[in-house]
Amino acid sequence: MEPERRESRDPTAGIAARATPFELLFDLVFVFTITQVTHVVTHEPDAVGIYRAVVLLALVYCIYDGYIWLMNQAPPAGAVTRVVLLVAMAGFLIVAVAIPTAFEDGQWTFSITLLAVILIHHVLFVVVGSPANAGGILRTGPFNLVAAIILVVSGLIGESGAAWLFPLALAVILASVLSNRRGGFDLRASHLIERHGLLMIIAFGESIVTVGATLTTQSLDLSSLTAASLIVGVVGGLWWTYFFTGDLARTEQRVQERDATRRGTLAITAFYGDHLGMMIGLVLFAAGSGLSVGEADHGHSVDAGTLAGIGVAIFFFSQALYRVELRLGHAASRLVGGLVAVAIGIWSVLIDPLTELALLLTTVAGVVAWAPLLSALSKRRSKARQPTS
Repeated sequence: MEPERRESRDPTAGIAARATPFELLFDLVFVFTITQVTHVVTHEPDAVGIYRAVVLLALVYCIYDGYIWLMNQAPPAGAVTRVVLLVAMAGFLIVAVAIPTAFEDGQWTFSITLLAVILIHHVLFVVVGSPANAGGILRTGPFNLVAAIILVVSGLIGESGAAWLFPLALAVILASVLSNRRGGFDLRASHLIERHGLLMIIAFGESIVTVGATLTTQSLDLSSLTAASLIVGVVGGLWWTYFFTGDLARTEQRVQERDATRRGTLAITAFYGDHLGMMIGLVLFAAGSGLSVGEADHGHSVDAGTLAGIGVAIFFFSQALYRVELRLGHAASRLVGGLVAVAIGIWSVLIDPLTELALLLTTVAGVVAWAPLLSALSKRRSKARQPTS
């Protein structure tokens, strides 16, 4: 009887343990968000384009992550809740449509729709969440609304206002969440990990879709097909480093063993911040590799080569930080892989696109093989130390 009494006091009892089919549908809208952010970098592969893409992705992903928290605490089981979430899904789609022009004539559409999505999120949290959830969202809600108003005000100023008001709005949202990170949100580890894993799969897939879309606009020859194959190999290797064998169980254990406050902090730092870094890395790699495929027959693009290499590096550095925060081990291999990718990106001007992609693939393969090789060497040493009969 004692175990049952302890279980009944579990604050996460009744909270979503796994993602529901409706949540998988909801995540599909994020595919287009990644597509549009990649589009921003592809059409403006310089410091300005990268800055805009990072700010927009960070802002949209922050609000989107709030919906993951919502469905973690209140699974979308009722018909009314699902209808309202579908409205929010349509809002995210409109936001994604406006992303390429969010700093220009699409500023009003982007800002006002994002304000509507934030309002829907807060109302749902108050209505379908527990009293503790409602208290938490009422504490952070005013800050989020201030951030949304800042976005709308940026529309009055124009493009120059968006350049600094958009990151200001993001800072206000993050500051409010960090200052109220406990706030009644006792997050379920399994659901949190699964939802963010699904978003990463979306980001991985978009890297490949970008290449496929580029190939449809040009003649297929050995050079472009080889580049496409190498890109698939790089993305597959990056996927392998994220979904490393045994990591899922260890990650769930590491998150679940923390108390509510520490879980809330991890949800912000590891599952928002580190995952945002990995997504930015994939976006830059997708943009750079897409440009490389498009220019495989027309000489090497310095921008394309730099973007591809730096994108892989950012992915590895963010993943290393993620593994350190969750004590998953093997962060050193990601740091080494990131440094090698930086060197490849910097020196991409001296090599052709196919050679660069081959070097990136070799680097990623080395990171994937690092842990198994260390394990095999350790077993061999242990066996060598055993006395012979």
